[in-house]
Amino acid sequence: MSVADKSPQDPHEKKPHRDPSDEEKQSEDASSNADLESLSDEEKIDALIQELSHQESDEDDDQETDQSSRNARIKAQLKALMEKSKNAKKDASQSPSKRGRDAQKRRVFMVQLGGAFHGNFIVNLILLYLVNLVIILGLLELFNFGQFPPELWRPIAFTFVYTASEFMFKEFMVARFSKYVLMTFGILFYIGYVVIFYLVDALIFFDTQIFAGEAELAVFTLLFMLVRQLMSILIKKGLTLKL
Repeated sequence: MSVADKSPQDPHEKKPHRDPSDEEKQSEDASSNADLESLSDEEKIDALIQELSHQESDEDDDQETDQSSRNARIKAQLKALMEKSKNAKKDASQSPSKRGRDAQKRRVFMVQLGGAFHGNFIVNLILLYLVNLVIILGLLELFNFGQFPPELWRPIAFTFVYTASEFMFKEFMVARFSKYVLMTFGILFYIGYVVIFYLVDALIFFDTQIFAGEAELAVFTLLFMLVRQLMSILIKKGLTLKL
């Protein structure tokens, strides 16, 4: 039967020696890495520069290899952070102009959907009124969608009220709901024009019904938009050739 060895341990037996400075360095590295993660990119760059300059000033000969590797790592991090910061600033400087160009393109497309003839506001408004008057009279007479009374002022006043209402509606849609108009490919404009024609006919010229019915009004509005879009293209080409 074996007997457990109860011999007393040598009090002079050597235990593994741990350098307190190594443990302190490891704790400092862990804490510095944790602190860096909570900083922004610019703050990280400043912290790494300070650490690098501190290490280079306190560098000893016996620790030259370890310090060189740490310096190389810090320099690589600095380079990556500076490159990231440069790209972020470049994107931030370019994004407003890009958003402005996109908004301008959307506005031009929206205005073209609603009918645009000239770059000058007054000229475009006059042309819009005249074109609306010709198309309204032509479609009503040609397809028998309705009929104006014999008084000359009625179609003139009707077209003026409609053109003013349409212009305000179009500007409101461009300013507030341009995304939805683009998503519906102009269907919101069509619905709005139908409502405007109906309200002008029913509320302002209530004593005389101009359109024959709701179905005629819907078809009339669709043809009105298509013909006016075609006329806007022809008018703009004609103005360009004359200029």
